Amino acid sequence: MTESVLKFIGRFGDCDWLTGNCYYFAVILRDRFGGVICYDTSCGHFVTRIDDIYYDYSGVYNPDRPDAVVEWSRLKAHDPLQYGRVLRDCVENNTI
Repeated sequence: MTESVLKFIGRFGDCDWLTGNCYYFAVILRDRFGGVICYDTSCGHFVTRIDDIYYDYSGVYNPDRPDAVVEWSRLKAHDPLQYGRVLRDCVENNTI
């Protein structure tokens, strides 16, 4: 599976996924390959976990602190304040 995920990621070239769009890339990967959207609370970055491997726009993602990566569906219970900020600023993109 890893090879097909990496080939798919390579098709996106130089798209700018670092300016608040990492959530949407995680959605694309989840919709295409399954898996679970996760949020790395240590650096504020969305990734997709597929078969216990994390991926983002650059390919395989190796978090500096694996214990800080939380499933997006559980972040609200984990840290309600952070969840609210991330929802507003990244998912809903209401920073303008």
